[in-house]
Parts: sequence; structure tokens; C-alpha cells
Amino acid sequence: MNRRDAIRQVALLMGGALSAGTLSIVLDSCHHTPEQVTDHFTDTHKKTITALADLILPRTNTPGALDAGVPDFVVMMVNECYPDDQRQKFLEGLNAFNQQCETQQGKLFADCAPDQQKTYLTAVEQRVFGQQTPQDSDDAIPYFYRTCKELTLLGYFTSEPGATKDLVYVPIPGKYEGCIPLKPGQHAWAM
Repeated sequence: MNRRDAIRQVALLMGGALSAGTLSIVLDSCHHTPEQVTDHFTDTHKKTITALADLILPRTNTPGALDAGVPDFVVMMVNECYPDDQRQKFLEGLNAFNQQCETQQGKLFADCAPDQQKTYLTAVEQRVFGQQTPQDSDDAIPYFYRTCKELTLLGYFTSEPGATKDLVYVPIPGKYEGCIPLKPGQHAWAM
């Protein structure tokens, strides 16, 4: 199975965790190959995405987002799969995210100390998912953060470390069993 097929299957499974926009982009990208890819991300953008992915899924007793190469996955998805208008909105949100962080913390997100990053990200998280900002708002930060978080989760759980260390992975599944009881604390199944 190639990575696009795996992403498509996990996207279908994670349908409730992914927005309709991200799910649509992932599924649509399976039907075409990009002709010429331009990297629209600066080094500052990539450092911010790396720091953000590490905070969203840090390394614990299992691998984290950095171990799975998630920052490169996020950049690749936005560069190769997102339409120009949505890519532009993502980049505008990324720039606004950094500018707001610099105003509040005195530094760009990637340059902040870990406690400053957590403080700032907690406020952004509450604003974005606490419904303080309407979904149709012109503020690009919620779009950027929601999309980046979704792509971080998608990239991680479709990677080898995410599927084999964080999920119950069966490389060659046996017979179909429609109802398997889960034990308390058991990980979800991988595809």
C-alpha cells in the first residue's frame, strides 16, 4: 500500500477528527499528481511548524510528531495538495500566528522558551476550539491552527511510528471480526 492510499484510508477513519475541508483535500489529492511543486514555506515557517507539531504530539513513552517526520508531511501536504487559495490562507494564518506570538511573547513562536510556547498555544487553542472565533471569521489564525493540528494528527497516525507504536497494528489481519471488545486503556486499532 502506498502512502496516499494509507492517508485516504486513515482520513476516512478519522472523518470525525478532520474538518470537511481537510478531508476533501486529502481525498481529492489522491486523484491527481502535482505537475510542478513550489515550496511556499520559508525556514521560519518550517521552524514554527516543527515547534508546533512537537507541542501537539510530543515524544513520551511512544514516538512523537518529530520522530514520525510530521513537519515535512505538513509542508508537503500544503505545497502539493492544497489549492492556491487555501494554501495562501494557511500561510497568512501562519504569519499571523507568528506575529501575534511576537507581540505577546516578544519572540517568534519557534524562538520562544517551551513555557512561553505552551502559554501562547493554550490561548490559541482556547480561542480556536473554544468557539470564541466564528468559523467564517476573516481571522486566518484559526484556519491555520485547525489545519496544522489536523495534518499533524493525520501525518502521525499514517506514519510507521504512529501506526505501530501508538495504535494496535496488525500487518496481516486475520478473519473479519465485526465486534471485538476493547480492554480498558487499550489503544485504537490501526489499518
